[in-house]
Amino acid sequence: MLLRDLGTAFRGEALSYKPYPCGRPLHAAIDAALAARARLEIARPDDIRSVTVEADPTGHEDQFCRGPAKHRPTQVVEAQFAQPFLIATALVHGKIGIAEVDGLGDVAVLAIADRIAGIAREGRPKGSLSITVQRTDGRSVTVETSDPTGSPEKPLTDVQLEGKFRDCARNALRPIPDASVDAALAAIGRLETLPDARELMTLFAGGSSDPLPGPDGHARYDRAGSPNWGLPRVCPRGCAIYLCLRSPEWAKLSRNQVPETRHDRRHVARRRASKAALDEPGDRRRDDRQRV
Repeated sequence: MLLRDLGTAFRGEALSYKPYPCGRPLHAAIDAALAARARLEIARPDDIRSVTVEADPTGHEDQFCRGPAKHRPTQVVEAQFAQPFLIATALVHGKIGIAEVDGLGDVAVLAIADRIAGIAREGRPKGSLSITVQRTDGRSVTVETSDPTGSPEKPLTDVQLEGKFRDCARNALRPIPDASVDAALAAIGRLETLPDARELMTLFAGGSSDPLPGPDGHARYDRAGSPNWGLPRVCPRGCAIYLCLRSPEWAKLSRNQVPETRHDRRHVARRRASKAALDEPGDRRRDDRQRV
């Protein structure tokens, strides 16, 4: 059982890679928006007259009946699951990267997002949708969603994978220089012939001899009391694998062993505020919790 298909079937080819830094269920809608933008040759937001999203009743309710946050998110984590906002972002910028998802105050994007209409269509397969975009000159196009980019049916190209890596590197807590990124990509291209995997690690050292600071500005140490060195992680939006230069090996660290990003700190602050509200003296919710 363990050796079945060994050397002939490669399970990694069945994995799905996310090209956009947002909820995976929304990627097909982004693909459709980008396709519509290309077909209509949209160059600026003023070219767009209207946008309509037709979805199954459940999908429509989830994205168009849950309040204003789907059109005007106030936090990055809301933006990552806000279909109208992401569709508008794709139409305006022609791409969805970390900076675009973080553009919560982008006036052009918000103006388009506010005008995106949703239609619930009975009988549509669950999770399917179509996007209709009309230009101000009267031309329009309707794009049906299909398998999302990055799925086994539509795998990312090497160019797309490189683009995502560069986007993550630029937006790391401690951005990686372009020269290091170029060298890393070259090393990855000859990974099977590398004499030592540490060659990849040294590309991200950045020349720093000091431990990384924690959110309070002081040096961050792990549970064993050793300082964490070098780059904490490549992607500041929840990647599980971190680059740690205190060891010659790749290390998978828990979140409390690495410095948080600004996004992480805002999330922690909100969570602490919620906990404080529950712990106020005489709070009925706290009393109910204690009884349970």
